[in-house]
Amino acid sequence: MLLLGTATLAHANESSHQAAEHALRQRDFTRAARIWQQLADAGDEKAAYRLAGLYRSGRGVARDPERAGRLLERAAKGGYDVGRTQAALPRPQTGEAGSPTSLRSAIEQGDIRAVEAALDAGATPGTPASGTRCDAAEAIVRGRVDILEVLVARGARLETCGGSGLSLLHEAIQVENLEAVDTLLRRGARIDARAPGNATPLHAAIRVGHDGIAKRLIEAGHSLSARDDAGRNPLDLAVVARKPRIAKYLRAKGARRTKSDTPRNDASPDWLARAADELTKAAYQGWPPLSVAAWRGQATVVTSVLAEGADPNELDPEGSAALARAASGGHLGIVGALLTAGADPNRGTPPPIVAAAGSDDARVVRALLDAGARIEAVDPSGRTAIHAASAAGQRRSVEALLERGARAARPDAEGFTPLEVAVRHAHDDLVELLVARTPQARRGRALCSSATSGRAHALGLLLEAGADAQGTCADGQPLIHVATRQGSARAVGQLLRAGAESNRPSVSGNSPVLVASEAGNKKLVAILLAHGAAVDARGPGGRTPLMRAAAAGHVEVAKQLLDASADRRMRDEQGNTALDLARSAGHEQLVTLLEGAPARGWWD
Repeated sequence: MLLLGTATLAHANESSHQAAEHALRQRDFTRAARIWQQLADAGDEKAAYRLAGLYRSGRGVARDPERAGRLLERAAKGGYDVGRTQAALPRPQTGEAGSPTSLRSAIEQGDIRAVEAALDAGATPGTPASGTRCDAAEAIVRGRVDILEVLVARGARLETCGGSGLSLLHEAIQVENLEAVDTLLRRGARIDARAPGNATPLHAAIRVGHDGIAKRLIEAGHSLSARDDAGRNPLDLAVVARKPRIAKYLRAKGARRTKSDTPRNDASPDWLARAADELTKAAYQGWPPLSVAAWRGQATVVTSVLAEGADPNELDPEGSAALARAASGGHLGIVGALLTAGADPNRGTPPPIVAAAGSDDARVVRALLDAGARIEAVDPSGRTAIHAASAAGQRRSVEALLERGARAARPDAEGFTPLEVAVRHAHDDLVELLVARTPQARRGRALCSSATSGRAHALGLLLEAGADAQGTCADGQPLIHVATRQGSARAVGQLLRAGAESNRPSVSGNSPVLVASEAGNKKLVAILLAHGAAVDARGPGGRTPLMRAAAAGHVEVAKQLLDASADRRMRDEQGNTALDLARSAGHEQLVTLLEGAPARGWWD
């Protein structure tokens, strides 16, 4: 009896973990935290580890690094995945400005000025202590793409670092950071990198259920036939993991399964067992048959189960009703059958209308609204249907919702308006549709998101609609600086033409041309100089753009700056010239270039 009880408890815990992970994928951080808190209180160390991640990031709970540390220590002592748990524990600090711990402290505090100061003082990114998440990965997990940009520009490795065994691309996907994914791809991260289990980045994106990241990887040329250790290609995994939108997109791009994925479409009692290559009974243990059939689009089974008296409003273990499951897959016929059988159009979490908005059939949205679905119903993350439709890029659903009176400017629990959601998921057609319906006061975050992610078209639409090119983002960084860090020459050009100052410093005292020079971005340097950027502007430590380029080894940028009359004789606060910095870094081409360059003024 004891063994049976233990096995039953373990299965119950595993089901609860699946529910928490589902909530996390739906961005319902509050529900995930509540489930993991209950499990942790019952002695589940895996739950303690996962809950610590929420307390570290402040998602779903108030940010509390100390509590996160206690939970991680508990998980480590309990023996849960000791390597990962120890890697996540905070590191002891030292007070030396150039030390790796000082750099890590600055990253953890989200202080980009302190990060740059530590790097200027000699700290090296990407060199963590044994078993520790590396600096660049820490920036990703904390959502600081601006700090990630700085670290990569200063030499942080793009591939596996620290004790996690994950590439930076996998780290970004794991925390669903689309902006970090874009940054890493632009910087040359390997799209075929493998994680434990031989999972590719696309496998990882499918597991977390992020449609936008999956599409971005596919568009960037990710292999559609790569297999993990279980022998599954991306389409196999999308089917098994119940990700219908990603599976549909993969098929549209030519992906094929390694095995047939056509389940038997009949109403016999063992229909689920015969679909064993896709889904096992264990995957749906404890689920109402009606919910399973509705989610899978099994219309014949739905009709049969309803005829046998199934309750159309019964909830599955994740709190969703069969109507929401059918709506999320765009199964219009099943939605109609459930409504006819008495399904409540507002039952369960997420509300059916929110689930429907992410599907590719606006008719489902209209059917639910006609049946009485509340248009402003929210999921636990505060997302309404128009948020969900904007994230999924479903223009027809957005239009249908707007026609019925949906509030286009309503923020979700994290403060995202549908406009910002459309920007973050790169749906420019929706940006164009929503910008005129969003008050100017609520466009600021969308403007910052477009600059941060290099969404030049979206940025242009916002500027044309009257956004201030001289604006700043929540961390105090000017838009021109944010766009420069991102590296989009088109976005920077748009801001400059709209009135942004080319010499405006960042909060850490760097001008845009200093940042572009250190990154080796020739196009950006040229655009900034053409718009009046000071070629000898000094930044932290007294370094000029030429010094930054010389220290980083960017020969072509150094030539650009010299051609623009940069003064090679200038010295930083330690007395170094650009030549000194190039020589100490071993950049022989730059040494030759600078030694042969005339001092500025000889031709004036």
